[in-house]
Amino acid sequence: MGDGIETKPNHVNQTHSGAFRRVYNYRRRTEGMPEEVLFTTESTEDRGSIAASLRSVADKLESGEPVTLAAGGESLTLEVPPRATFEVKAERETGSGPDELSVEFEIEWDDVDDPTDASLSIE
Repeated sequence: MGDGIETKPNHVNQTHSGAFRRVYNYRRRTEGMPEEVLFTTESTEDRGSIAASLRSVADKLESGEPVTLAAGGESLTLEVPPRATFEVKAERETGSGPDELSVEFEIEWDDVDDPTDASLSIE
């Protein structure tokens, strides 16, 4: 694991990823903000490996360290501010084939240089 989440490249389940993106894009469009995907990966892992990845993110959040996501040759480092919006969602996707259940954890914040330095200055 090291500095962040390290996952092995694997085949991406396009149906699941596409469904997630449609839900997320719809929410963003209703808020008037387009989405730019900065990093995405999906792989089949055992529960222990998933727990280790979540634990790594939790440890970084708790200590205030940046979170690095890495897969294949790509990586992205994010600095999560001290306060952020945390969303948990459980879904059932239906359609052709067996239903697919998922749980999503999303941490969201405004992309600003320094939200704590918002004091008024008149010159």
